[in-house]
Amino acid sequence: MTPAQDRRQHNQTLSTRFEETRSATRAGRRLSLRIAVSILCGLVFSTLFGCVPVPRGDDPLDVRFMTPDELRDYSERVFRSHNKVTTRLMMAPPMDVSERSRRKIEQVESRMYETCASLNEIASARASGREVDLELENKVRTTVRSCAESTLRLKSLLDSNDIK
Repeated sequence: MTPAQDRRQHNQTLSTRFEETRSATRAGRRLSLRIAVSILCGLVFSTLFGCVPVPRGDDPLDVRFMTPDELRDYSERVFRSHNKVTTRLMMAPPMDVSERSRRKIEQVESRMYETCASLNEIASARASGREVDLELENKVRTTVRSCAESTLRLKSLLDSNDIK
């Protein structure tokens, strides 16, 4: 193969790769646009029918729509579950588990308290008759599913370590 033919073949290979990359980029943009349109339609639909988006964790695409009553009931169930797990942990006798398990329980417990802080704050405010501002209500809306998941994670960890 002559150097000119070699260059031509190399250029054709590069051109083919460029077209493949360009095509994949276009497909990715179309997918991103579809996702954005779907989210926008979901938000408009939910606004029209009185639902509120309740995200989970840091994933903006993992959203569940609930009516305000459903969100209130769900938040109350999560709060009760959170309190049961907290009480169980406080009332448990000294843990007879390995150091590794103890550290894992402490990490998961810390994460649970972190994700449930706004839910505890709003429950405390309502119990004492204080006004709850819109910012706190919105924070609960955005963190309640993460609180539920971290509470379940600690509960299953306590179960697996036979901590009653």
